[in-house]
Amino acid sequence: PRRQDFSGVNLILTRGSIFSRRQGSICTDFSNCPNEDNYYRILVDLQISIPDYNFDTDETVMKIKHSYGFEAHDDIVLTDGHPSTGDDDDNGIFDNIENQYGVFDDSRFKNSSYTMTVYNNIKAPRYLQLPVNIEVDVVIHLLSITETEYYYLKALNLLESYSYDETINEPVKLPSNVNGGIGVIGISTEVSKTIHFPDYWRRY
Repeated sequence: PRRQDFSGVNLILTRGSIFSRRQGSICTDFSNCPNEDNYYRILVDLQISIPDYNFDTDETVMKIKHSYGFEAHDDIVLTDGHPSTGDDDDNGIFDNIENQYGVFDDSRFKNSSYTMTVYNNIKAPRYLQLPVNIEVDVVIHLLSITETEYYYLKALNLLESYSYDETINEPVKLPSNVNGGIGVIGISTEVSKTIHFPDYWRRY
């Protein structure tokens, strides 16, 4: 797979109730390789750096906690042409398959660039009750993957979905390029961008 042009990332903090899942809107701009079929995967890594006092060494060190995942119910590419709202999903109006592995192809933006929008809960952990200063980094990874890996992860999205019932749905056949087993060995190229939030507690 070719390395893609990752032109920019813009994050817009959206305020909501403490129960809101959509606290940060992340817009990712990238250019697509022309005149060929391309397959991608997007990963969002929320890194929270928390000061932790070490009594043995009498010093404060930073512990980094990682949280992976995002929501993309209203992005037409990540939902494979079936966007919805959070209320639709909560009410069970639409029975969409969650794209938890973040895979997509370029069939909806051939030979052009695309701006993808995902949401991440940019909030401090609930157990942090004291007014400590923490730092937050949101790292966006864009991977160009093989066609086999794309269909393998897409099949896993279905298998691990709440909408899939093996008693009534047809069996899912996992693509595989492993002799004597099931799985995928593939290669990928990656570009990433980081959005840094220093002194997160005071500012947000």
